[in-house]
Amino acid sequence: MRSPPKALAEVEVPEGAHPLLAMYLTAVETRGEAIRYILERMATSRDGTILFNCTAGKDRTGIIAALLLGLAGVSHTEIIADYALSSDFIPDLVAEFLTSARANGGDVTAYATFLESPASAMAGMLAHVDENYGSIMGYLDHIGVSTDALSWLQIRMGITG
Repeated sequence: MRSPPKALAEVEVPEGAHPLLAMYLTAVETRGEAIRYILERMATSRDGTILFNCTAGKDRTGIIAALLLGLAGVSHTEIIADYALSSDFIPDLVAEFLTSARANGGDVTAYATFLESPASAMAGMLAHVDENYGSIMGYLDHIGVSTDALSWLQIRMGITG
């Protein structure tokens, strides 16, 4: 990477923003090396489908999906709408997580907030990327994703080549 990532304390999150926004901004600002690694592994993997996911399939997965969709030229509006659909596909998983939290004496109300997929969280992350790096491509350049990897990702997505 060209410069050290910002510390969480330096990431400005608007007052009243959804708590996931802080988590997403922190990931973008402190996990660039991991994000670069994931994208470069995707670019250099064998032909065929690539499956990527995280525990609930919406946070880390949502960040990577947003970056890939942006690389493919998909509008922020469509990326945000795609992300917000996540909640429609995981109600059983959310119920399972909340049941487990309840059984373990956890704060179910607070936990439920982190299991949401609010459009505002993804919109805020994309706005942050645009404001700080100019675009998704600017962010990918900032975290050191190679030009070759970007080209291969676009080829894999059917964008060029």
